[in-house]
Amino acid sequence: MLAYARSDDPAQLAAQAGRLKQAGASQVFSELRRCGSALTPELDRVFSNLRPGDLLAIDTLVSLGSDLRDIFERLSRLRAIGAHLLVLDSGADTRRAVSLFDAASLFSQVIAASGVTLPFHQTDEWRRTVIELDRGDITADQAAARHGVSRATVYRHRA
Repeated sequence: MLAYARSDDPAQLAAQAGRLKQAGASQVFSELRRCGSALTPELDRVFSNLRPGDLLAIDTLVSLGSDLRDIFERLSRLRAIGAHLLVLDSGADTRRAVSLFDAASLFSQVIAASGVTLPFHQTDEWRRTVIELDRGDITADQAAARHGVSRATVYRHRA
């Protein structure tokens, strides 16, 4: 099992490497994430060493990238190689079937860690607002103020 650790904090990087070794990694590729740098030469080395059937272990899914595009691109590369992924903090392991609930949980972790936010009309808070609008508990003006949008936007997304 190969492993990859990445952090902007040397102490966290060492802790990740320790957890990965404890999980059985034969080799841990580590790199300090530099502010503003998208370069990941150690991760590139990991990918060049992976063969079909190999297992890549990481501490957290966010180790694969700082945004969703990077993470999904690297997951696609793993799949194309025929390698598997073990994510220690979530217990995700592509050698076994992943349920829809597991996938949704992983996706929410990545979204939260990457700082991506959903548009207001795709949130649970908006769904509750629509229910209140339908019951007549609040007005469109109140809904607009709650979500920081115009009244016209409330009507456009109410359906």
